[in-house]
Amino acid sequence: MKSILNRYTISLDIDVLTNIGEGKLNFYLKCELENIPDSEFIYMRRVGEYGPENKILMERFKSWLRNNITSDENTTILSIALDNPELVSPNECRYDVGMIFKDDFIENDIEEKIYSRKIRGGKYLVYLIPHNQESIQSIWINYHKVLIQKGYSQDYKRPIVERYKKSLVDNHLCELCVPII
Repeated sequence: MKSILNRYTISLDIDVLTNIGEGKLNFYLKCELENIPDSEFIYMRRVGEYGPENKILMERFKSWLRNNITSDENTTILSIALDNPELVSPNECRYDVGMIFKDDFIENDIEEKIYSRKIRGGKYLVYLIPHNQESIQSIWINYHKVLIQKGYSQDYKRPIVERYKKSLVDNHLCELCVPII
C-alpha cells in the first residue's frame, strides 16, 4: 500500500491520528475540500433495501459501460444512496450507479434502464479511502466526526457520493464526497 500511496504523493492527514472520544480516527487516508461542478449524470437506479443488490447494480452498470461507452483513465463511476433508511421505508430507498457524462446529450436507454439527469455541485469534503468493504462501511459510520472536528456542516439537500475514479480504483482506492454548507 505504501508504494501505491507514494505514486499519488498522498500523505496521511494529521486528523487520522487525532483522538476523538474513545477511539482514534483511522478510517481514511486523506481528507480535503473540493468544489465539484454541476454535472450531467447517466445512471441506473434500483429501489429497495440497501445491501448486496447495490453491488449487483454496480456490476450491471460497469457491463453496460464496457459495451456502450469508451472508458479511459479519466472514467469515474459514482454511486449515490438517495434516501436515509431511518427516514424512508427501506423498500423505497433509491440507489443510483452511473457516471459523469461530458457530452451535451445522451438519450435515455429505456431497454437497459439508463437515464440521465443533472447533479448539483458545490463544496464537498472528500475522503480518500482504501477500496474495500471494511473501509467503505467505516467511512459511512464515522465521516461526521471529521466534519464536526473541522467545523463543517453537512448539506442534507445534496446526497453523499461514493466516487470511483479509474486511476484510484486501479490502485485499490476510492473516495467518499460529503456535501457541506
